[in-house]
Amino acid sequence: MTFPARNFNPLAVWALILAFGLATSALAYVPPAKQVAAAVAKANLAAKRNRALAMEVTLHRDDSAEAIASGTLITDPSGNARLELRIDGRVERHLRVGARLETTHDGRAHTGELRLPPLHLLQLVQRTSLQTALAALGASGGAIELGYDDDLDAYVLGGRGATSLWVDMESLSPVRIDLPTGIIVRLGPLESFDGVLWPAWLEIQHGEAPRVRLLFRGVTATATSPETFRREWLLPDRQPRP
Repeated sequence: MTFPARNFNPLAVWALILAFGLATSALAYVPPAKQVAAAVAKANLAAKRNRALAMEVTLHRDDSAEAIASGTLITDPSGNARLELRIDGRVERHLRVGARLETTHDGRAHTGELRLPPLHLLQLVQRTSLQTALAALGASGGAIELGYDDDLDAYVLGGRGATSLWVDMESLSPVRIDLPTGIIVRLGPLESFDGVLWPAWLEIQHGEAPRVRLLFRGVTATATSPETFRREWLLPDRQPRP
C-alpha cells in the first residue's frame, strides 16, 4: 500500500520551532530578585510575622508522633532567636544572633545538630532588609533562581550553594531554607496561630542523618529586650528576663 505524498512546508516547520522556543523561554523566565523579594516581604507582612514571636514546640525524630523533647522558641525580625529544649531532665539551649549560632547542653558549650535555622527570613517586611539578611548569611542578596522539589516550583532567593530562601511560585509562602553546610530545612504548610500565619512544622535534613522535625504547638506575639538574646542566657544559672 502506498500513501500519497504530502506537501512539505518549511515555513510551517520553522513556525513550530519558533513557537516551541518562545514557550520554553517563557517557562524558564525568572523575574528580578528585587521584584520577588519585595513580594515576599509583602506576604510576610500580610501574614503578621513581622514581630517577635514566642512558640511552644516539640521535637521529633523522623515521622514519629512521640516527642523526644519539648520547649520554647523566640524569634525576632532582627535576626535574633533562642530555643530551649528539655530532654530527660537536661536543658539544651540554642542562641542565634544573625549568622552566629551557639549551643549549650546543661550550660556547657556544645557542637551538635542544628535545631535553630534563620527563621527571621520569614519575618522581614522590607525588600532591602530581606536581601541584606540573606547576604549576611553568606548568600548573594541579589541572586535568584528557579527551584524544583518534587511537585514544588519555587523561586530561590539567594541562589544555590549558600543560604537561600525557597518560596512557592504561586503563593510566595516559605517552603524551604538551604544552608551552605548541605542542610535543608523544609517548612510545613502555613497555619493560623492567633492570626499569625506560621509553618505548622519544620524538618531538618542533613545527608543520611535521621530527620529531625520541630512541631509548632502555639505561636503568639511577645515582647523582647536586649536582655532576651544575651549570651548569658545560654547558662542556666544566669537567666536574664525576657
